Amino acid sequence: MSNEIKEKAKQYLRAQLSVIPTTETKSPAITTWKPYQSEKMKEEEVEALFSGANVKGLGIVCGAISGNLEVIDVDTKHDNTGTLWDELRGLIEDNLPELYKSLVIAQTKSGGYHIYYRCSSIAGNLKLSNKANRETLIETRGEGGYVVAPPSPEYKYIQGEPSLIPTITPEERDILFSIAKSFNELEEIKPKLSTPSSTSYSSTENTPFDDYNQRGDLLILLESKGWRVLYQRGQRIFLLRPGSTDSKTSGNFHTGLRVLRVFSSSTEFNPDKGYSPAQVFSLLECSGDYKVAYSRLLELGYGEPYKGAELRPTQLSTQQIKVEVVNSVNKESSVISSPGESLKIETIENAIGQDIIITSPGSGAQEEVLRAIELIQQSDKRIYIKERGKEIRSYTYQLQAIFNNYGAIQETSGELTERERDNLLDEVVAISLKLQPLDRDVYLKRFLELKPVKELGIKEESLKETIETLTTTRDKESQAKELKQLLNKASDYQAKGETKKALELLETSLTKVKQRDKATEFSRLLLPTSEAQMREEESSYPESLLSGISLGDEPLLLPAGALSIYAAPTNHGKTMLLINTALNVLEAYPEKKILFFTYEERSNAIIQYFLNTYINLNLNSSNKTNRRIIKDHYRTGSTEFISYNNLEYFEAKKEEFFKTYIETGRLLVKYVELNSEELTSAIKYLTEKDSSIGGVFIDYIQLLNLPEGKDSSRQIELSVICRSLKEASVNTMLPFVLAAQFNRDVKALTRMHPTAIREAGDIEHSANVIVGFWNMQKETVDHILTKEEKMEIDNKIIKGGVEGLCFSGSYNEFMYGELLKSREQATGSYSFLELNGNTGKIKNREDISSQFEETVVGDLKKITRKKRS
Repeated sequence: MSNEIKEKAKQYLRAQLSVIPTTETKSPAITTWKPYQSEKMKEEEVEALFSGANVKGLGIVCGAISGNLEVIDVDTKHDNTGTLWDELRGLIEDNLPELYKSLVIAQTKSGGYHIYYRCSSIAGNLKLSNKANRETLIETRGEGGYVVAPPSPEYKYIQGEPSLIPTITPEERDILFSIAKSFNELEEIKPKLSTPSSTSYSSTENTPFDDYNQRGDLLILLESKGWRVLYQRGQRIFLLRPGSTDSKTSGNFHTGLRVLRVFSSSTEFNPDKGYSPAQVFSLLECSGDYKVAYSRLLELGYGEPYKGAELRPTQLSTQQIKVEVVNSVNKESSVISSPGESLKIETIENAIGQDIIITSPGSGAQEEVLRAIELIQQSDKRIYIKERGKEIRSYTYQLQAIFNNYGAIQETSGELTERERDNLLDEVVAISLKLQPLDRDVYLKRFLELKPVKELGIKEESLKETIETLTTTRDKESQAKELKQLLNKASDYQAKGETKKALELLETSLTKVKQRDKATEFSRLLLPTSEAQMREEESSYPESLLSGISLGDEPLLLPAGALSIYAAPTNHGKTMLLINTALNVLEAYPEKKILFFTYEERSNAIIQYFLNTYINLNLNSSNKTNRRIIKDHYRTGSTEFISYNNLEYFEAKKEEFFKTYIETGRLLVKYVELNSEELTSAIKYLTEKDSSIGGVFIDYIQLLNLPEGKDSSRQIELSVICRSLKEASVNTMLPFVLAAQFNRDVKALTRMHPTAIREAGDIEHSANVIVGFWNMQKETVDHILTKEEKMEIDNKIIKGGVEGLCFSGSYNEFMYGELLKSREQATGSYSFLELNGNTGKIKNREDISSQFEETVVGDLKKITRKKRS
């Protein structure tokens, strides 16, 4: 026998299997077998290692050393039914017929079985099935394990042999495991529904999940989805999945444990997992959305809600309305609910398209339409109501419904009581709280224009103030609720001894909770500024002295998800550069919006600079500057300093500017005093609310501060600020364009360098692009320059073709721009840009007279033709 074992050991080694000698009790017959888990013994070592009186058999080491060998060990000595092996083998044959034929199977000394296979994904030793008394029925031997193998006494192969061990896929392994686990009789850990971390469902003893796990009829649910009940054996009910399949069974439901296991990989279920009834309900009825499943089960009468939870409808049985979604790409519509069907929130949220159309047969379906609006509003989609061939927005329909209802009351009683009027206003305000800022403005405007409302004397200011107060209160209540849920969950972790998890949860979630009450404040940043508001603010604002800073920018393609820095010395035109870039982006991408944050000047002043650059025309031949003329115009309404020939052009371009950019909200200029943490939170919030935002401009970086209480050097502060801005740009995938100042040592264009940015910190490391700018009209002190610097500047001027082009009495100047850093282009390239200091226009150089003819004169001709017609 000893020679037979030695020879077999050598055969196993040639088959790339690591082996060890074993005793009669199946333990290793050597001092330690650990070395053979990482290195096979050599054939010449077999003679010595497999000699000795205590060597009675051999073992095969599982795991990576044997080519990722894993063995399923079926222990039939604990099987009281006597059918374990036959049922297990039958299920494998039914579900994996071709694989079963290739498996290597050995019978053990105790009458059990070993199933050999290799797989790219294996684990350590695992228990797959246990009896109720914890005796093991089926387990595995993997990494760190071994099995006794033939020709050990009373071990024999009944199918295949070691040199033919198959390699199976991870999916096939999952199915084998699922079949094995279906024989488990021990309820060690009952499958629970994994809930999202932002919601605590553990504050009630009878959650809808727990209740459905106990009372829910899973078989009826499965049959409604096309599954078929085949037969019951003991506590296991066997099932066949919907659709075409060659398998005789697809899984089973254990009625004692109330766990579903699926053997097929062609379903929504993972074959390696067991599913509680609530998990099955979530997958089949709610597209795997546990929050929807929580509410849906409550609607069906299961469990009790978490105290303080906001319960929203998840589905609506429709009788008269049809609901469609319009595909955002091809504009085609598809029906997501027809009359007589259920409209479900998960169907709405998963539908491709932004616009939802509810088709109503008429006034008799009003209540159904209103309930559908309430359901759909949980998504971010726009809602239109189509009735008698006409489409209107949902809030218009809701407003009409309110007045229809109270109009009917007035017809019956003659007039509304004070309480009824108050209720009417409450309903109007309640609807407005659910609207986006732009929609809310339209909604309130329509409300205030109604004759009955005018008779009540309600003013727009008081109505908006009421709404803002209620919104702020709602945000604070939501913040308190989220904080309570967060602390409850952290306390649960701590009670379980999982302090690290509690701290990680608090660390990752507290910032979001802290900003929750600022949702309304951040939303206001999306509100466009009207010309009337500008005039009103300008007329009451003290007059400021002009700084004389030239503002401009050269058009650049900005990398998405990255920082671009425009650096220049003080008074060299940083803000003008940002304004020109923003206008170029708006013109090139008509579907995009721009967020322009200013920390230095008021929003009104910046919008006026934008307007000046957009008009791009010297408004008066006298010494009075465009900016002064425009400012006076908004303070007094005067146009006396605009020359007669330019007045029509000015008015037309001004109207075009406001209608195109300002009133539409495409250009959102906001003066803010937010610290860096608040600013990045605001940007993330706004971009989540409005996907059309295409870029963020910040003027300028050295004016940003960290939250109070963070004491460090200014250089370290700017490093932290830059990293947070870069993170925000990456998360939003938007280009961030920032102005920055060079330090005072930059006294000539030859000395511009990324490291010369004032209090540089990590600015140069965080930015993808850094462009240095120098206004050529600014004085350079010759005596500080070296001979080489003077020669370099002269050569640049000559090569740039601008020598002698500046002429006295003109506003045309030149801006030098040099690429100091880029992750995509070679640095050092430069150009001279035309700068009109009066209009603030910066552009690539071209023939001035021809451009004037094409733009200004061309626009004047269009205006004249329009006037004559």
